[in-house]
Parts: sequence; C-alpha cells; structure tokens
Amino acid sequence: MEEMTKKDALHRAIGKRLAKARKDKGYTQADLAEMIGVSAQHISNLERGIVGISIETLLQICEVLDASCDAILRNRKSRSQTPDIHVDLRN
Repeated sequence: MEEMTKKDALHRAIGKRLAKARKDKGYTQADLAEMIGVSAQHISNLERGIVGISIETLLQICEVLDASCDAILRNRKSRSQTPDIHVDLRN
C-alpha cells in the first residue's frame, strides 16, 4: 500500500510540473494534446496524476514545450546538468 502512495505522489508531482511548463508556454491542455496526438482528457489525467506518463509521451511533450525531461521528472532546471540523448521515435 505504501508503494502505491509513493507512486501516486510521484505522478502528482510530475503532473504539476507538466502543467506549469505547459502554462508557461501559454498552451491549453487541448493545444498540447493536439500537438502531440493525444486527447485533452489524457493531458488532464497526466497533470492531475491520475495516470503515469510514458517515455514516448514525455519526450514529445518536452520537445513541444522546449523543456528538459529532468525539469518535468525531477524538477531540475538546467539542461546542462546531464547530457541530452536524442532518439527519433518516429520509425
């Protein structure tokens, strides 16, 4: 039971950082959803911590919002703290 609580807290924390990054860019949930090909409901669920984020969705969101994965996952502000690894997931 405690493990589930930790996971839920992590999802909520990631969701809050995701929402802040989206709002900082001036996008609505619907805007972001359209840009990455998911529903606005899915973005809402991510931001509220109802569901966890997949790696593919995280990478797409970070690209659109010009945010680092560390900023969303671990609240690290600088992209220079860790080297970026770019992988093309389109094929």
